[in-house]
Amino acid sequence: MSENQEKLNQQLFNVLADEKVSDEARLKKIKYLVYLGADLDASDKYGQTVLDIAKHYGKDNCVEFLEELQQKGEPKVEILSEEEKNTTVKKRGMWQRIFGGRD
Repeated sequence: MSENQEKLNQQLFNVLADEKVSDEARLKKIKYLVYLGADLDASDKYGQTVLDIAKHYGKDNCVEFLEELQQKGEPKVEILSEEEKNTTVKKRGMWQRIFGGRD
C-alpha cells in the first residue's frame, strides 16, 4: 500500500470520528476521499472498517452511502457529481490535510 493510500484511509477514519464536522460536510469529505481512491475495506488497528465506525458513531447518512456503494459497486469516478468535483477538488485545505502539500 502506498503512502498516499494510507493517508487517504486514515483520513476516512478521522473524518468519521470528528464531532466538529457537520453531517453534510462529513459525507462530502467521505465521497471525496473515496473518489481519490481510499479503500473502504481498510481496517483500523482494532479491525473495524469505515462502515463499522460510521455505524458506531451513528453517522446514518454515511452508513447509507457506504452500504449503497458496497451493494452497487459503483465506479469511483461516478461517486461525486460534477458540481461536487468542481468545488471540492479546488479546496486547498483538503489537499494539504490529505497530502501535506500544495494543490
